[in-house]
Amino acid sequence: QSRVLLGARLGVGDVFHAGYESTLSNYVAGIPWPDYLWFRAEPLGPPLKVQAEKSRLYHTDVIERGVLSGIEKRRQFFMGLKLQNKDDGNFYGRKEREGPPFPTVHVNLSQNE
Repeated sequence: QSRVLLGARLGVGDVFHAGYESTLSNYVAGIPWPDYLWFRAEPLGPPLKVQAEKSRLYHTDVIERGVLSGIEKRRQFFMGLKLQNKDDGNFYGRKEREGPPFPTVHVNLSQNE
């Protein structure tokens, strides 16, 4: 009989108060996403599952937009650093290898009033 792990949750940032979308985006941009996500040259956001309970940001689309904006800021910063370490021919000339699929990012906002 074999056992297979179907899913796991990993806390990747400290707990913080996100009263506004911009605050959420800035804190999310501070998380070291390249340690957990495979960034590509084109902007692709990971799938999100958002849950809000007693939160000032209660609309899941606003929360999703803030999280994806923060991840995109971090992707741009990471790709800029990567481009500084390679010349243009190596960065743009080669076909990018296929990365693993994005994991689903779960966002839970609770007691964030």
